[in-house]
Amino acid sequence: ATKAVALGLVKTPGTAGSDDQEDSSSDEDLVPMGGTIPGTTISFDLSNGELDLSEHQINDGGCETLVAHLNEHHSDSLSRIWFLDLEGNGLSSAGGEILSRRLLPHTPLLQHLDLSCNGIGPTGAEALSHALESGAVPLLSHLDLHGNAICDMGCVALGNALASRAGSVSVLDLSANRIEHVEALAPLLYPYPYPGLSS
Repeated sequence: ATKAVALGLVKTPGTAGSDDQEDSSSDEDLVPMGGTIPGTTISFDLSNGELDLSEHQINDGGCETLVAHLNEHHSDSLSRIWFLDLEGNGLSSAGGEILSRRLLPHTPLLQHLDLSCNGIGPTGAEALSHALESGAVPLLSHLDLHGNAICDMGCVALGNALASRAGSVSVLDLSANRIEHVEALAPLLYPYPYPGLSS
């Protein structure tokens, strides 16, 4: 798996020169790989390619602030993220849409996505499905959505989106999602497109 190098700061590319010239670089040449969500005391560190904000209850407003902050100030680090955990953050369908439309398209190396124990519902699941179908997170292999009340409609949308990706996701958790009819699982189970899928 591709992971970002674990550094606290990285230098932006500059002109070639001597070691003395590189050592004299100004602080403006250093790109921060961590910070704090504006308006909160919640800190994050992107230096190892992971963003773990599980169980912080940032809610939809905090999610929107986080995504805007990352896109504006950490776009380079964002493009290197391979692990994203937002379990238990009180996200609704609005939060699911924000992540799907404004964050995931900018994380091409993302492999592990955990949105469990939120409440993105069918609408959030459909937004995520559209992102997957449009080619976002092409390396995604682990998707945890348990406890999101995506219901049958969200399950069908996700199943169709994942089926279109030729089985790239090998771990999928859709438990505790109020899926009532087995037919909703049809895109995932028949024809079975995931020879290595564990769910």
